[in-house]
This record gives sequence, C-alpha cells and structure tokens, in this order.
Amino acid sequence: MVVGVAGYYGFRNAGDEAILEAIARELKARGHQVVALSGDPRRTREEHDLKAFHRLNPLALLGADLWLLGGGGLLQDATSALSLTYYLSVLRLARLFKKRVVVFNQSLGPLSPSGEKRVQRALKGVPVILRDQDSLEYARRLGIPAELGADPALLLTPPPVQRRKTWSWSSRGRG
Repeated sequence: MVVGVAGYYGFRNAGDEAILEAIARELKARGHQVVALSGDPRRTREEHDLKAFHRLNPLALLGADLWLLGGGGLLQDATSALSLTYYLSVLRLARLFKKRVVVFNQSLGPLSPSGEKRVQRALKGVPVILRDQDSLEYARRLGIPAELGADPALLLTPPPVQRRKTWSWSSRGRG
C-alpha cells in the first residue's frame, strides 16, 4: 500500500521533520511505500528517502491509497486561517479523489468559532487520532469522535550524546 503523509514538511522545522521521520520509518517497517507533501520536495526526498511532491500540487493526492494528515498542530487557526484552510482542503480533496484519510496523531486547536464549525464539517466520517488529552477533550466538546494516540516523534531514539574533551588550565606543573 502507498501511504501519503501531509503535514508541515519541507520547511526546516526540526519538530515536524522528526514527526515525518518517525511516521515514514514505521510505515516502511510495515512494508508500505511512503509519499509526502512538502514545501521542498527535493530536500524531503533526500533527507527521508521517500517520494515527495510539492504540497500545492493537488494531483499528488492521487499517488497514495491512504492519506495521513499529521502529526503536529495542523488543525488550528490561531497562527493563520490560511493554514487551516490548506489542511482542510487537502483532506477534502483527498476524499473527493476517493482516498481514505486519517487525522493522525496531531493536536486540535485553538480554533476560532468559525474554525470550529469548519473542522466539525470537514471531519465528519474521518477517523481522528489525537496526540494529547486536551485535544481529545476539545474534540469531544465539539462532537468530533476521536481516539487518543501520541506524538509520532516519541518513537525516535535520540542520537547518542557525543562527549567533548575538555581542557582545563592550571598553574600546576608549570616551570
């Protein structure tokens, strides 16, 4: 199966790139091919060893059987109403193309009253997995059925700490 991942990828945000790395690693380990929507597809292909298409190319949505929207904090309009519009458009267009969609391990909110209504409409019939308890409670208040998951980046093993040699200067041993 080809699984597509849509999030804030290709913008050099370490947290979002870690999320993509974790999701891609888990999907590949289960035998799936992975494709991502990215602001910098070339860089995403090189860094994550997967297919990537520009995030503004709607035909890229045809390239996967299932689309995961997330992780991260995509479903909010506090930073930008345009951002929420983009992610809801990806979700709606994937569904229009008869692709399965899952809101995958992301947070929900904060949302304006109009943002809440837009999210409620867009998520009807979409499986929703949220990464934190506050988001789960918010979804329930909005009448959105959801399950609790976790942030995909928690699956990553931190790189080993490299110890540096330290030098100290003392007056001992000087002639």
